[in-house]
Amino acid sequence: MPDSGYDLGVDLYELWKSGHDNLPWLAWVVATANNDLAATATAAGSAFIRPLEFGTELYGNAYWPWRGLRDELQRILGDTATNLELVGDALCMAAQQYADSDSAAADELNRLKTTDQDNPPASIPTPEYPSPSTATPSSTSTRASSAASRTGPGPPPGPSTRTSWTTS
Repeated sequence: MPDSGYDLGVDLYELWKSGHDNLPWLAWVVATANNDLAATATAAGSAFIRPLEFGTELYGNAYWPWRGLRDELQRILGDTATNLELVGDALCMAAQQYADSDSAAADELNRLKTTDQDNPPASIPTPEYPSPSTATPSSTSTRASSAASRTGPGPPPGPSTRTSWTTS
């Protein structure tokens, strides 16, 4: 990186552009993935509901490890989106601080900013985080304690009629 002048202004512009345009777009992509994953929290659980013939556990053995993995990925995506946005802000601030110490660099940085045709996303979605109560099995995961109040997809097709299912 040059020490001063026009060349420093060009380098500062590239630094500013990374923080102003590139990282916010990446944060938007990651935050959108986080929000899309958050939308699977309740609906995907119904895929793991077991029929009564398999015992009193409401969910099969695969549900809680899968849910823990899903929740951890959601947390990672949320943290990553937030950190990318913060790093972008820090890069813009650093570029401006350097430019403030050199008028020629500041002039070139400001000139390049006015010709910049790229735009950051209009807004970055706010990341969502799984609630702590859904990350591990609880006492309501057994049929005995929750069958009367549980709503589910209803009984599977067939001649069997079960009174323990409540459909909505």
